Amino acid sequence: MVQKFSFEEIGSQPEPILAASPDVTHAVWAALDSANSLRFGKPGETPLFSLTCEEAQGAGPFIHMVRYAPADPGAKALLALLGARMNARLAAETHSEGGAWRWESRTPALDPQLDVFLDGSAVEATLPGGGTLKLAASAEPARVVTACRHGMTAQATAEPVTPPAPPA
Repeated sequence: MVQKFSFEEIGSQPEPILAASPDVTHAVWAALDSANSLRFGKPGETPLFSLTCEEAQGAGPFIHMVRYAPADPGAKALLALLGARMNARLAAETHSEGGAWRWESRTPALDPQLDVFLDGSAVEATLPGGGTLKLAASAEPARVVTACRHGMTAQATAEPVTPPAPPA
C-alpha cells in the first residue's frame, strides 16, 4: 500500500521520547502490593519496572510487566528481555496512568519466553526510547512467574472431571 504524506506534516510531529538508561545503583527487587507483585527500583522512589501475576477473566493468569519510562501515546513495540541463558521479545504497548504514558506488556503465564526470568540471573529490559534497564539478579521474578504458572495448573486440575461412561 502506498501512502502519501507531506514533509510539513512530518515536521509538526512531536519529538520522539529518548530516555537515558537509568542508574540502577542501589535498586532492588521488592514486594509491590502482594506476594504476586514485584517492583524493581530504588527504595522510596518510583519503581523502574514491575512484574505482577494477574488473572484474566476466562483466559488464565498472565504476567503484567510495566516499564516506568516516558513513552509516546499509542506506541507499540517489542519489549526485549536479555538474560544470561536466553532472550525474549514480548509485545508491549503504551498506556496512560495519571497523565503519564508508560510501557506495558501482558503475557500469558505459560509463555516459554518468560523463562528468561527463571534462572535468577540479571536481565536487561529494553524498549524504544527507554534506554536499557539492567534488572538485578534475583530469585524473586522466578518465584512470581512459577507461582503464576502453578496457579493456572492448580486451577485447571481443580475443575471437575467427567468419568468415562460405563461399558455397554
